[in-house]
Amino acid sequence: VEDDYRIGDDQAAKDNLATIQGLIQKFPHFAKSDLYITSESYGGHYMPTLANEIVNYNDAQKESSKKLNFKGFAVGNPYTDYYSGVGAEMETYWGKQLLPKPLWDIYVANGCLTVEQQLNNSVCSTLILNFMRKIGNLNPYALDYPVCLSEQQMTMRNYLLEKDELLANSTLEIPYEPCEDKYSSNYLNRADVKAALHVHSDIVWDECSRTTKYELKDKMLPMEKYYRILLNSKTHPDMRILVYSGDDDSVCGTIGTQRWIYDLGFPLVQDWTTWYVDGQTAGYISKFKTPFSGKSRFTFMTVHGAGHEVPTYKPKEALDLFEKYLSNTI
Repeated sequence: VEDDYRIGDDQAAKDNLATIQGLIQKFPHFAKSDLYITSESYGGHYMPTLANEIVNYNDAQKESSKKLNFKGFAVGNPYTDYYSGVGAEMETYWGKQLLPKPLWDIYVANGCLTVEQQLNNSVCSTLILNFMRKIGNLNPYALDYPVCLSEQQMTMRNYLLEKDELLANSTLEIPYEPCEDKYSSNYLNRADVKAALHVHSDIVWDECSRTTKYELKDKMLPMEKYYRILLNSKTHPDMRILVYSGDDDSVCGTIGTQRWIYDLGFPLVQDWTTWYVDGQTAGYISKFKTPFSGKSRFTFMTVHGAGHEVPTYKPKEALDLFEKYLSNTI
């Protein structure tokens, strides 16, 4: 129905819980399996709100057999509050030296480092738009990776690669496909694929839907309170939370994640130690002391050189991170 297209954080959490319950109802042998949830980007809202919904559901059950065996969540490059998006994006541009110092000095002088000024100061909002234009044809989700080129640009690039055998055979070529989203949409829009998926033939697949009308004010709601509620819950003392961040992303930049993570106020038990994959620095780990458990249940990990969706850009490191989280060996 039409109302289903109008939704926000609260209803999304309820719907996601209902999805989990529906899955278990259809496959009851999973009922006692450990339950972990994970997401990225706006998952910075979906994960803590869904986790809170699950905890509240479990606490309301008098029969233990009805409780979900919830173990925690992992969330990557999370959009947690307004600063973790817009504010962190601008500071990441500056930190990577994609902006000129005189313009950045004006931004700082006008107090644009604060959310209040970003939202209410016309000078700041004008500068933010200017910064987005200034960085040029870069992918803000992965600043150091190639962008998807037009057909004409691709033809010229392939021609040059064919003429340059050294470059064509170079081991430095990045095994990343910037046009993957475009190829996926084209594939899903093929008539034979729609028929195989049993969907309406007039559906047009796109990377982002404009049909869903999400509650815009929810984007302004800070999620920090849920971390405090969840990590201070006596009823789920073994629940573990992992926040990870690819440091080549600006849209939900690592600098923004660092701010709210440390501002939560949980004491550090391990601060910024290096983790490795194949002897190379894969990123850094910080762990925080949490109540009701001798071991830390709250971890922050960076993934060096990864963009907004960590597995897309650093699949090997992402798998190592995921396995460490599930096995509780971070």
